[in-house]
Amino acid sequence: MASKAFTIIFMVFILFASQWGAEARKCESQSHRYHGACLHDHNCALVCRNEGFSGGNLSIIVAPDMATKTITSLFFMLLLLLASSQLGAEGRMCQSQSHGFHGTCLRDHNCALVCRNEGFSGGKCRGFRRRCFCTRTC
Repeated sequence: MASKAFTIIFMVFILFASQWGAEARKCESQSHRYHGACLHDHNCALVCRNEGFSGGNLSIIVAPDMATKTITSLFFMLLLLLASSQLGAEGRMCQSQSHGFHGTCLRDHNCALVCRNEGFSGGKCRGFRRRCFCTRTC
């Protein structure tokens, strides 16, 4: 009996709630796919729509105060100093001509993408004939 009363009250609530004006909530989130500066709202909106949002726009980022900037800079300089002191002997780099790259190699980035698909760690365009050579540590 109690569950039947609860169901009726719940249905009445839904009926009244559905007649109230629906108000959309604006949800703002930083894009996970857009890289670089957003200089035009149209570009931001296209990427945001692909991420499932209704649109997007560029937003002004408030700069931190000078003390925060100084502390952050000092932290990164200390981190860089510690990282450079930990550098040890690295393995020799081996190279092999790519079997998957076709045509003239004009950009190292494209060569590296093809080489990563072939199981290498990267790749670079080399030589007069601009061939793609894949690289990995030996």
